[in-house]
Amino acid sequence: MKNKLLKKAVASVMASAFICSAAPTGLSGSLLFDSSITANAEDETKEYTLDFNEDTGELHLSGVFPQYSGIPYEYKEKVTKITCTPGTVFPESASYMFSGFTKLTAVDLTGADFSRTKEARGFFSSCYKLESVDLTRTDFSAVTTMERMFRGCLKLKSITGLKASSSDLQSLDGLFMDCLELRTADVSGLNTSNVTTFAFMFSSCNRLESVNLTGIDTSSAMSFNQMFASCYALSSIDLSGFNTSNVKDMYKMFLSCNSLTSIDLSSFDTSNVGRMDGMFSGCISLKKLDLTPLEVDSCQRFKDIISDCRSLEELDISNFNEKTLDITGNELSLDYCYSLSKIKVGSGIHTIKASSFNRGTFWANEKDPGTNVIADNVINNSGENTYILNEDKGHFKSAGIEIDRNGTIGLRLFVDLPDTLTEEEKNSAYAMFMYDIGSGSSADLPIKKDADGNYYVLKPTLAKEMACSYIICLKVGGDTVDTVRYSVRQYADQILADPVKYAKEQDLIRSMLVYGGAVQRHFKFDLDDSFAPFIDSGISYSKTVVNDANHFVAPKDLSGLSYEGSSIVLGSGVVQRHYFKLTDGAIEDYKFMVDGKSVTPTEKEEGLCYVDAVKNASMMKLYTPSEISVYKTSDASKKMEFEYSVMDYVRLSKRVSGYSDTAAEVVRTLSWLADEAKEYITK
Repeated sequence: MKNKLLKKAVASVMASAFICSAAPTGLSGSLLFDSSITANAEDETKEYTLDFNEDTGELHLSGVFPQYSGIPYEYKEKVTKITCTPGTVFPESASYMFSGFTKLTAVDLTGADFSRTKEARGFFSSCYKLESVDLTRTDFSAVTTMERMFRGCLKLKSITGLKASSSDLQSLDGLFMDCLELRTADVSGLNTSNVTTFAFMFSSCNRLESVNLTGIDTSSAMSFNQMFASCYALSSIDLSGFNTSNVKDMYKMFLSCNSLTSIDLSSFDTSNVGRMDGMFSGCISLKKLDLTPLEVDSCQRFKDIISDCRSLEELDISNFNEKTLDITGNELSLDYCYSLSKIKVGSGIHTIKASSFNRGTFWANEKDPGTNVIADNVINNSGENTYILNEDKGHFKSAGIEIDRNGTIGLRLFVDLPDTLTEEEKNSAYAMFMYDIGSGSSADLPIKKDADGNYYVLKPTLAKEMACSYIICLKVGGDTVDTVRYSVRQYADQILADPVKYAKEQDLIRSMLVYGGAVQRHFKFDLDDSFAPFIDSGISYSKTVVNDANHFVAPKDLSGLSYEGSSIVLGSGVVQRHYFKLTDGAIEDYKFMVDGKSVTPTEKEEGLCYVDAVKNASMMKLYTPSEISVYKTSDASKKMEFEYSVMDYVRLSKRVSGYSDTAAEVVRTLSWLADEAKEYITK
């Protein structure tokens, strides 16, 4: 059915009104809508067409879109694919044109004409199910902004042919922000010579593994604020082509790049940078960091620049002078840099502090390796020095981890007991495990012997401890024979370093570590409240999240009892919890069933109670739904029923606004872990 509006007097008015009007229903077959509208009142020969096929969910575009254009609102809930006829002309302002198309999974705009399009801000933003975009044979040649163009495309895995050939482009702020499933990104086709901000460009691209930055021009850039923040899977970044001479802001640029093991900053010119605070914070895999290429005289903010770099072994900041460090009183804090074994400092740093310095470690000046320089968690520095960690005497040998199908992890270290020990002394030997943090109790574990006569010690490790490092002391007769620092992280590094030998384990190990780190940050484990109990600590329930699930078979309200929301509780496993609100009568008036078994709800506060549907679910069972039913004891026909899994909660939570950053990180990484565990088991 076609409607052609050809009168000059009404053409432009109708083009605007069309956006808010309901599309006419097709008379027969699968074609829901097929209309043509004039592009503008001045040229009746140019028109655009929207053809929607209700059976396939495909929306096909053709013609010339008017200056002010939009897609009818009702399509947002129906369209699954967008295609166009080659030569289809897009409007000057195309901002948010396809934003919020919640069922859209694929886009092919091959041959589309964007030559007059200047604004593409939020073009595909919040297309939660969009998986692929084909922009081959298109060129955003006149576009000045691509801000948030793909932001919130939670399922987006690939983008083909993204190009902007002219120098008109000025902003890439948040271009791929929150593209949680994006594995690779290629921005080599963008002319960025006049782009002033790259802020948040890849922020929260949790699974991004590689970025093609070939030919990227950053000569006009002023902000790299959180450019790669929370790119958990990014293991390397080639920054050799970066011109940073005009950059003023590098705030949290590499925050929580958990898989980044090294970074070369030799090309950086930071003479105009005023903010570097949090720049490498949370880079838990970074092993060596040389900051000497950075010019820091103009920088006023350094706070937490390397905090929580748990694997950092060598740090060179010998160029940090007194003028630079005046803002912190000439004091360098290395809290949570658990694996640090070498620190090279200049004369500008007078004090080095770390909470781990009181854990029985031995630090020495390289000039005098036999003398411990630690006093009250502090190294007092004078002049230019290199400090080294002096611990391992070789009694701790190979290490590994044990993982069973339930997700239980054990850290195993083999021990070479000195030959000089008597059999009685060997039998009394034990290993003391201490969290490499400022406080907390230690664990004394016996040295055991396996069937082959090898000595070993096994330390159970919960999910919250995956990214923890331990100081492990070999004790014989109360004396410390040897000390090492070790973690699941170090073993995992061996797995990740050999993708050929350990091809099957790669993604699972990586996702486990990232999830463990996310849990730690959310609950401030080993940060503020080191050993707070985890049971009954979880992501708070949200009525918005759960009532959006639409898994209900019967009414959500039982005339006195309503379903309020859900949460996940994180202990040694994951608990799925459901909340109900009593508005009339007593709780005894209702019977609660979980997977066919009667359960007694727990009262949380006045009128609010909950039941646990899954207790201590392993990572292999997070997709398994539970059946929950509640009915009135007096009338079993009045009941509500629904199925719900941990991953239902996770899936919905990932797109709820207002979620705290750390809670969102736990939810996203739990989703990643569950996916990888499921794939690992089925390989």
